[in-house]
Amino acid sequence: MVGARASRKPRPCRTCKIRKVKCDEKFPICRRCESTGRNCDGYGIWGGGGRTRSTPTNNMETSSPPSAMPKLSVPRSLTTSSRITPEEQFYFEWFYGKSVPKLPGVFGSRFWDTLAFQASVVGPAVLHSIVALGAVHKREVLKDLEADRPSAIPIHVCDEQEEFIQGQFSKVVHCLQPTASNNNTESVRIALISCLVLVSLEILRGRYQTGRIHLQNGLKLVRSTFTSVSWLEYDTVDQVSKFLEMFICIMEAFHRLQLQLQIFDQHVSLKYTMKQYPIYEIPVANFRDLGEARRHLDYFLKEVIQLSHYAATVDKGSHSYELLNAQSRIQAELEMWFGVLSASIDGFQVNTSITAGFSYKFLILYYTMSRIMIQTCLDTENESVYQNFTSDFIFLLSQAVDIKLLASTWHREGVWNSKLAAFIAHKVVDIEERDFHNGISVNNDFPTAELPGVEERTFLLSRVSLPTPPELYLIKGVEVVLSDDNTGKVKLMYKQRDKSGNWQVLSAEFDAPNAN
Repeated sequence: MVGARASRKPRPCRTCKIRKVKCDEKFPICRRCESTGRNCDGYGIWGGGGRTRSTPTNNMETSSPPSAMPKLSVPRSLTTSSRITPEEQFYFEWFYGKSVPKLPGVFGSRFWDTLAFQASVVGPAVLHSIVALGAVHKREVLKDLEADRPSAIPIHVCDEQEEFIQGQFSKVVHCLQPTASNNNTESVRIALISCLVLVSLEILRGRYQTGRIHLQNGLKLVRSTFTSVSWLEYDTVDQVSKFLEMFICIMEAFHRLQLQLQIFDQHVSLKYTMKQYPIYEIPVANFRDLGEARRHLDYFLKEVIQLSHYAATVDKGSHSYELLNAQSRIQAELEMWFGVLSASIDGFQVNTSITAGFSYKFLILYYTMSRIMIQTCLDTENESVYQNFTSDFIFLLSQAVDIKLLASTWHREGVWNSKLAAFIAHKVVDIEERDFHNGISVNNDFPTAELPGVEERTFLLSRVSLPTPPELYLIKGVEVVLSDDNTGKVKLMYKQRDKSGNWQVLSAEFDAPNAN
């Protein structure tokens, strides 16, 4: 009996057993859990378990140089550590299993997939900030699921969750205080990663202005870190390379959040400067993956936004050469980027991988939008210039299946929230068109559960064929002021010409239900 018991094969992993699905019993991680991105809880006394987030068919940003930032499975030493409570362990595992696949959006993130978890093993401040973010994410998921039944979550439960989150905040501050006076790179690394996690936390809970303040403070620390780093701390070239890889990973995460906030809020470090930091030069041959292509495009989009704001604040006569030179350079680099992307498409498996195909479509949308923005960024007084890009806008809308379909789905990446974006887009259209199309029948309804077809294209063409509102109706410089109290209030500030033709600053405030 003893021999028979010792040779018995492991039963289904705990995850598959709970889900009541067939397990292939592969060791150490069953393929069913791995293929669906779930955390495999292993086979009890036989061990195993963990999670591998990268797959051979993904080709996403989750890949990184193994010598610099190796991929991790669940930090088993952390989840069994006595330094966290069972409740903290629960929210940590929730974050790893539920939050990480959602927070970065369709492109993934080296920061969330790798660096944050590495730091949580050695940095208690990062650990508790991750636990707090996991708790906030779980609460927001439950709120969304119970949107139609507000009374389903008792008030005392919400209060207890908030008390737990605030307790994690206190632990983060307590852990960071002893290292506040240290200028070594390890202390700064922990502080920067904790800051990034807390920025994401505040944004997720709807406290956008608090998140913006944390982001600006983090950006200041990023700048001072790179300019003041002592290379004497590193004994070998390999150590320097690992530091640069880590720093670039953190910098990318900060800049992506900054870019998202800049699109909404024009007061987030908008001073236009030429290339300040080390950036990726566009590869001559091809991109390694879609994540690398996205990083380059983020850089161009950020430069376009900054150049546009800069052009709106300076005298174009005295800065015409500088502005035109910057516009030409960005435009040329953007087209070079598209050429490299086109040459790389065969290696991205966009026709065989749903994830890669979806991400590639997003890249083309971002590229088209960036191309429109760079070609119009210096025409700050002429809103009708966008009429020259009607075909591009039709392409954007046909690919996105119109604002209505955007609102019917749930997608979030940092600050970008699909439902909030759709709501704002509707309001901007309403403000600009006003009563101009009164008396004209416009059908805004069409099936959203299907892929774009004849009906959707007919709708788009019907919108394009509508009479164009006159110059006095058009608005520019739209700023979105997001609330900091989780009330769903959204304030739009914009410029519109008065009857004399002079620009005036106007604003409108709206309730945006379920904006978070």
